[in-house]
Amino acid sequence: MAVETTAPHVFATAERNVTTSGTAVQLSTASLPVYSVLIVAKTTNQGNIYVGDSGVDKTTEPTNPLAAGGSIELTSHEGYRLNLNRVYLDADQDGEGVWYTYLA
Repeated sequence: MAVETTAPHVFATAERNVTTSGTAVQLSTASLPVYSVLIVAKTTNQGNIYVGDSGVDKTTEPTNPLAAGGSIELTSHEGYRLNLNRVYLDADQDGEGVWYTYLA
């Protein structure tokens, strides 16, 4: 088993909003393989944010909602990287969203 000893190549921060509540949006529309991503619900949000796959929906996936300021970290498994265009968001209210920081 090989152990990677070099530092990640990219450390960046971005944001994403859900335009229409009840309609899942991709965290990133570009293919972006990462080692990990920290997703933080904006502190100005009035409702919850939901994180999941393309089927995430506020009405069918009410578990583990992110309240304003709440966060979740997603990490890749050894030998694989997580692609941010496969992570989706939904929100209780139109226009609310997240900030995210990733290592690629």
